Amino acid sequence: MSPPLPKAIPDFERMTAPFNMMQMVADRDMAYDFFTGVLGFETFYKGKPYTAKTPTPTPIGIPLSLTTSVPYRAGIVYPVAGEFGRMEMIEVMGLDGFDYSDQCEAPNLGILAVRYPVEDIDQARATVLRRGGQLWRDVSQVVIGDMGEVSLFSVKTPDGAIMQFFAP
Repeated sequence: MSPPLPKAIPDFERMTAPFNMMQMVADRDMAYDFFTGVLGFETFYKGKPYTAKTPTPTPIGIPLSLTTSVPYRAGIVYPVAGEFGRMEMIEVMGLDGFDYSDQCEAPNLGILAVRYPVEDIDQARATVLRRGGQLWRDVSQVVIGDMGEVSLFSVKTPDGAIMQFFAP
């Protein structure tokens, strides 16, 4: 691999397929409550604040020199139990940064939305509304690559991320 990874990262022979999406959130508990209470996702993991015992590289941007003093807490949920489709949310506690949540709209750089298939789009929409959620974009017909035309609606998480639900 070029350039080589830092020595603190163990050797590996191959990478796996992506198994979850991760988003940084302002408040892990608020995001967790949205995913479980409004979207109906189930819990895979909900941890206590964590601080590394020794300086450790992380994929979440905490400077190496601060990993022993700046805690973070994570939650992982999924709509269907299994290895793929999980949503991970991480709150870094004690570091201030910039809030770009108002820019979660096209055009943008990076991933614009996370899409989940549902069996019945009208039932999924009604369930989200019944649980207190709000639609960001109501049901419409869109074309998604090889899937062709689907019915799709969108909601925004408390941190502005777009979650889309679609059915053939």
